[in-house]
Amino acid sequence: MRFSLTRITLYGVLATILFLLPVFVKSVYVMHIINMSLIYIIVVSGLNIIMGYCGQFALAHSAFYGVGAYTSAILSTRFGISFWICLPAAVIASCIAGFLTSLPCLKVKGHYLAMVSLGLGIVIHEAMVNLENLTNGAAGIINIPPPFLFGVSLDTDHRYYPIILVFTILSILFVKSLLRFKVGRAFIAIRESYTAAEAMGINHRFFKVQGFVLSASYAGLAGSLYVHLVKFVSPDSFGLGELITEFAMLIVGGVGTLGGPVLGAIILSFAYEYLRALHSLQMITYGVMILLFVLFMPRGLVTIKDWVFALRKGAHSASSG
Repeated sequence: MRFSLTRITLYGVLATILFLLPVFVKSVYVMHIINMSLIYIIVVSGLNIIMGYCGQFALAHSAFYGVGAYTSAILSTRFGISFWICLPAAVIASCIAGFLTSLPCLKVKGHYLAMVSLGLGIVIHEAMVNLENLTNGAAGIINIPPPFLFGVSLDTDHRYYPIILVFTILSILFVKSLLRFKVGRAFIAIRESYTAAEAMGINHRFFKVQGFVLSASYAGLAGSLYVHLVKFVSPDSFGLGELITEFAMLIVGGVGTLGGPVLGAIILSFAYEYLRALHSLQMITYGVMILLFVLFMPRGLVTIKDWVFALRKGAHSASSG
């Protein structure tokens, strides 16, 4: 009971600090990076479901992100629909895209799955560019309205932050609870071995589709939150570069871990922005930094806690000896 009370207290203090963050962060620029890092936590958590837990090397995640973003942008600008309706609509649209993408992927795995999903992702991206009557083509969609809550316009990064934070926390908690139920255990069983999963009576095709749909729902949620933050969307935001960024965040943070997407998204979001001061060397330095993470921490930043535990254990053994 004492341990539970301590944990609840710690979570309460952490939640209070997070929600009061806009009070202490006065810079609009820093607040924008914080909001973007939270949105990336949602995106990468979705990628972690299909890649980290389900073990499917799928490459269409940035396309699902774009589907959610464009759905919310089109509904809000062309039809004047409220953000609170656009958000679930974006999630549903991305889920449909994830479901349709999963069907051709059911009979392939490994690098074949990667190629098929990448091809389908490119098809979705090209649709964003060429369906000009709907998406405005390469020019994108501008003047996307901000959300309103109880009549108050959340038109600044500071005002919008609590909404993004709530959805980020709920997204993390959902993944955590997912792993305790049959779906999560089935994902992990499929990741470890198709043959063993089938021997245990797990329909890997059914759960593979579920993995795609759940992963896409996270991307759709993040896409809707993103466009109402930046108030602009174009196909360039969801190309191959975006996919690489998402994969880098997941790998640097830790694939198949709950905290990996959180650490990877926050650290790489801030690193990318603050490396802008290097101008032409920005991308080179950014790439080298990611390479060093992969070489020296191949299981991700979440292994830092293992290092700390090992050091404490070693220090305790030395003092005891």
